[in-house]
Amino acid sequence: MPTPDRILDGLEALTNEWRPIAAWWHAYFAAFAVACALGWRPRRRLAAALLVPPLLSAGALAWWAANPFTGVFLPTLGAAVVALAWRLPNRPVRTAPVVILIPAFGLLVYAWVYPSFIVTPSIVTWLVAAPVGVIPCPTLAMGVAFALLLDGLDSRSLSVLLGIPALFYGLFGTLRLGVVLDWGLVTGALLLLLIAALLARRRAAARLT
Repeated sequence: MPTPDRILDGLEALTNEWRPIAAWWHAYFAAFAVACALGWRPRRRLAAALLVPPLLSAGALAWWAANPFTGVFLPTLGAAVVALAWRLPNRPVRTAPVVILIPAFGLLVYAWVYPSFIVTPSIVTWLVAAPVGVIPCPTLAMGVAFALLLDGLDSRSLSVLLGIPALFYGLFGTLRLGVVLDWGLVTGALLLLLIAALLARRRAAARLT
């Protein structure tokens, strides 16, 4: 595995070399968010599938930064999400209760402006070109945020599938790489895993009634 310094250098290079790609993913998620705010409720298969392309993007760019682990892992995660979602009942998603919406929105903002590794004093760059779809942590944070906003996609399995890798990358970023900002991803991942546990309890209660 590359050394922490080499990983950090690669993340910084990706963040600053591929800002146009990040800007595209900001537009992508902005369209997703606006559509949901206006009342669109995609079916679960589509909602899950919409979270996959940014994972593929970040995975592909990881190869450019000589990070084969992420280059393999993120596309594999994306494929697993699609495969699992395809087996779910294809009904529309629903929004989470307010108690979840508030931290979910906070996580979305965190991913949207993720300032680590950006070499610029411009706040505008943070707003339109923070490295979503370019490096793993903000990409996973954005996916977790949307999963939370949509009540875990009403799937315990999908919530776990997204939550565990997010928790791993968040802990790796904080404890191994020293990126304090990644505690935000850890918090979001733990919240999504909590949602997964609540969904499991909800289904167990439904079977007993």
